[in-house]
Amino acid sequence: MASRLVISPISLGAPAGPDSFPTFESRSPVGREVALLPGDRLLRLGEVDLRGVSPLRFFVLFPELAGVAETLEVEIERDGERRTVALPTRSRIPPAPFLVVSLAFATTALMLLRSAPPSPMIRAFFLSFLGAAIFYALPPTGYLSLAISGVSLGLSVPLFLSAMQLFPYGSAPASRLARAAPWIFLLLGPLHTSRFGFPFPHEPAARAAAIAVVAYLVAALVIVTQRYRRADALGRRQLRWFLFGVYLFSLPPITAGLCAAVVPALTPVYIWSLASQGLVPIALYVSVVRYNLFDVDRLISATASYNLLLALAAGAGLTVLPWVSDRLAVSLQLEPHASGIATAVLLVGALLPLDRRLRSWIDRTFFPERRALDEGFAFLLHALSGCGDARELMRTLGGQLDGLVAPEGIAIYGHEAGTWVSVFARGPLVPPALEVEGPLLATLRARQSPLTVGPSASGRREVHLETFQRAVLETLGADVVVPIWRRDEPTFLLCLGAKRSGDVYTPTELGLLAAVGDKVKSELERYDQAELIRQARLMQEALRRYVPDPIVQELAAHGEVREGKKVVSVLFVDLRGYTSFAEDLPAEKIFSTVNRYTLEVSDAIHEQGGSVVEFNGDGMMAVFGAPRPLAHMEEAAVQAARDIVLRVAKLGVDDSARPLSVGVGIATGEAYLGSLRSSDRLIWSAIGNTTNLAARLQVLTRELGASIVIDGPTCHSAERWVGDFQAHPATVIRGRREPEDVYALPLAE
Repeated sequence: MASRLVISPISLGAPAGPDSFPTFESRSPVGREVALLPGDRLLRLGEVDLRGVSPLRFFVLFPELAGVAETLEVEIERDGERRTVALPTRSRIPPAPFLVVSLAFATTALMLLRSAPPSPMIRAFFLSFLGAAIFYALPPTGYLSLAISGVSLGLSVPLFLSAMQLFPYGSAPASRLARAAPWIFLLLGPLHTSRFGFPFPHEPAARAAAIAVVAYLVAALVIVTQRYRRADALGRRQLRWFLFGVYLFSLPPITAGLCAAVVPALTPVYIWSLASQGLVPIALYVSVVRYNLFDVDRLISATASYNLLLALAAGAGLTVLPWVSDRLAVSLQLEPHASGIATAVLLVGALLPLDRRLRSWIDRTFFPERRALDEGFAFLLHALSGCGDARELMRTLGGQLDGLVAPEGIAIYGHEAGTWVSVFARGPLVPPALEVEGPLLATLRARQSPLTVGPSASGRREVHLETFQRAVLETLGADVVVPIWRRDEPTFLLCLGAKRSGDVYTPTELGLLAAVGDKVKSELERYDQAELIRQARLMQEALRRYVPDPIVQELAAHGEVREGKKVVSVLFVDLRGYTSFAEDLPAEKIFSTVNRYTLEVSDAIHEQGGSVVEFNGDGMMAVFGAPRPLAHMEEAAVQAARDIVLRVAKLGVDDSARPLSVGVGIATGEAYLGSLRSSDRLIWSAIGNTTNLAARLQVLTRELGASIVIDGPTCHSAERWVGDFQAHPATVIRGRREPEDVYALPLAE
């Protein structure tokens, strides 16, 4: 393969007619310096007469005549005089850097197609990268290669912009104009080929091409900015990977270009620096498939810090360093060479301490969340040292991590006789005990670092867990399991669910969690494990006294249920005709019907985040907004009521499938929440005027012929769910002195 491309070094103007000759316009973008002036007429190239030869024909003819020669003679006419000029046949640009770029695009296209789930975004990236690979690999040396080069460039650019409109989630812009806009850059193909004489004149096409490239860069920047602003934490992490690749691609050509402008002998370095374009598809592949390969935020801050220091060092080396070196040589009577070395060492010693401060400033400015996370973990390690016993240690660990990492759920298990007992839980309900044995226990024993059940730092899941053992952890919603060791055995398991932000656990965070595990291990040496397990057993006994799942979570998190006044939505539901149908059915049939009714109603309550307080045969009471806060509790209560009505209507009383119906009452207001003590257990409930009103509204459903009756505060806060409710102003409610405005959903026909 030739070390240089054979491409015409000049661009020509078209001849005026079939008997005219082409004229020289300018040097080709890839050509060397030539001894021609604008307006020179080209009469003969080698032995070929150029009469009537078009610029495109000359472009194709040139490499055919050049062969292996280093120059090719051309006869010209200037100011009526004929002369011969030697044109260099080899381009200044070697093909190797662009073959590297082509290989990067082609390889990345195939890897995307193989590794990423099929989607319009992946297909668009694949086709765009394939077009770019063809463009960089095929130098325009003939009609066919020039046509393929123009088509591949014209298609790859709009395909890339269209793919970026779908990145990172695959959702396209709603506007048809926005979806169609990238295809205006199809013009880049003919503008590119016009540099060689077809289909547009060279000079205006070159100016239009420059404008189109700037417009393309602006469009890409606008698209990335819009996608970044609309993305969540995970999407922004993916986009930062892509932008990091663009930065790495841009830095070498910019730096080498500036150096070549000052020192022309460095032009080959600039040409080879263009091979960094291959970093763009690689960075995009990482952002799509392996976005958690490394902590991209730390890569960005480290790269920015080092680059700024290098720029500062270069500036100082060109300006301050010679002056300091001269003064040092005079004052210490050193040789110039030794003085230069000493000055360089002093400069490096002065710049190195700046790296830490510069990174700290970059983190504060551009990555405040990560800096807050680092500071939060430092505070957690300090707080763990101040815990007085194991129970306080686990509360502090779980509570602080819940605020720092913000997982969907967090649980800590302690080990005893093959069973793992929950000693802390927050978020979705976790089992009070967990069986961990076999391959999973062997895996925990074999490693000190966190076990990643979700996507790991390598971008893949752990592969050495059996399906059942993985299912056990995934049932808990655990993405990360941190084994906490004591006496050469994993004694506690810290289980963290997926982040509520949707982001991944980075290698940095996994390292911080491992450090936390080591800290807890050292602190546990001061505690008696038996005491912690005894307290866990007492907690499990206390949990058995309570029915609602949120109460279990409160006990697991705080050891007690907090009492006090709170604004809640209270729901009462009653099965209509319960007494009449119970008279005609045997006891086992009644039990079966009520059991199915209870299951459906409790499922509807739990799905909307409510807490079932009590069942009493055909009746039930539930609270929304306690003991744990619930956003939009009024809407949740109304949704649950609607679901209950539909579910119960589908149940049959007996084999004849007689329909059942219910009445539901909902009231919102202040209630006192706490535990009522009976002879053998504690009963958590909500007491007060709001509870009484909800019960009365349930009774009122019979009088109003309604499925659901709600009060005014509930209706006003759940407007989008009560559009089909009918208003009943100033309704007299039995047992209440003042009438109430109520709203009812009529019975279905």
